[in-house]
Amino acid sequence: MKYFTQLKFFFSIVFIMLCLLILTNCIKSFPYFSTNLISNSDTIYTIAFSPDSQTLASSGKDKVIRIWEYKTKKLVQELSGHNNLIYYLKFSPNGKTLVSGSQDGTTKFWDLSNNILMRTINTTPAYGGDISSDGRTLVCVTSGSLIKFYNIIDGQLKKSIYSNNTANPTSILYSRNDNFIFVAGQDSVITMLDTNGVFVKKFIDLSQNSFSDYIEKFVLSFAISPDGNFIIGGNSIGVVNVWSINNGKLLATSDVFDGVVFSVALSPDGKFISGASSDKTIKTLYANSGDFYDANYDSRGPLFSIAYSIDGKYIASGGADKIVRLWQIKK
Repeated sequence: MKYFTQLKFFFSIVFIMLCLLILTNCIKSFPYFSTNLISNSDTIYTIAFSPDSQTLASSGKDKVIRIWEYKTKKLVQELSGHNNLIYYLKFSPNGKTLVSGSQDGTTKFWDLSNNILMRTINTTPAYGGDISSDGRTLVCVTSGSLIKFYNIIDGQLKKSIYSNNTANPTSILYSRNDNFIFVAGQDSVITMLDTNGVFVKKFIDLSQNSFSDYIEKFVLSFAISPDGNFIIGGNSIGVVNVWSINNGKLLATSDVFDGVVFSVALSPDGKFISGASSDKTIKTLYANSGDFYDANYDSRGPLFSIAYSIDGKYIASGGADKIVRLWQIKK
C-alpha cells in the first residue's frame, strides 16, 4: 500500500512538472496583454505606428489625431483640423509627415517635426490611402471609383484613374516595388492594377460560411507580405484569405472569427496574420496555413483597426470602446 502511495505521489509530481513546462512554453511563445494605453473621446477607426517604432498615431470619430510615445504613455501631439471622422492615417517612410484622410472630403498633410498642418487637399471622402516606398507619392481612393495620385512634396494632383474592376473601392495599397496598386471595395474581390489603371489580375474571395446567408460579403481590409509574395484579406463574413500574388491562387483560408473582420495586419517577418473583429477579439493566425495561433479577448466592443510595430515587438488595436490597447509580443 505504501508503495502505491509513493508511486501515486511520484506521478502527481511528474504531471505537475509537465503542466508547468507546457505553460512555460506557452508564455514564451504567445503574445500577452501589456496595457490599456490610451483613452480617446470616441470610437477609434485607425491606428498607425511610426517607421522608427517610437510613436503611435490614433484617430477616428472624434476627428482628432493623437501622437503618442506609447512605451511611456506620453501624449506628444494632438492634431486638429478635420470636420468629420478620419478613415486612415499613413506615416511617410522617414516618419516626418503624417497623412490623414477623412469623411469631410479632405486629405491633410501634417509636418510632425514642427507640429503644423502643411496643406489640405480636396479629395472628396478619402476612404483609404497609401504612400509609395520613396515617400514621394500618395495614392488614395475616393468616391465614384476614382483613384488619385498626389505629389507629397507640393500636394499637386499627378493623375487620376478609374478602378472599373472594383465596386466602390474603400482601401488601396502599393505593391512592394510601387509598380502596381491593389484595390478592394464593396465586393468580394481585390484587384491588381498597374499605376496607369491597366488591369493585371483579380484575387477572388469564394469563402462561404453560416454568415453568408444574411450578410453581404465584401473585403474590408487587406495587407501585403513584406516579401511581396502574398496578399491577405479579411471580409465581412469573418473569413481571412491568403492568395499568391504571383499566380492569384488561394493559399489558405480561416474562419475562426465570429464576426466581421474589420482590419488585418501582417507581422514584419511575414509569419503571422492578426485580425480585429466585431466579435471583440484579436485573433492571430499562421500566415502559411491560416491555422489558429492565439487570441486576445480584452476589448469591450467591436475592434476596427490593428497594426504591428515595424520592429515586430507590439500589436496595437482600437475600436468602439475608445481605447487603444497595446499588446507586447513575447518571443
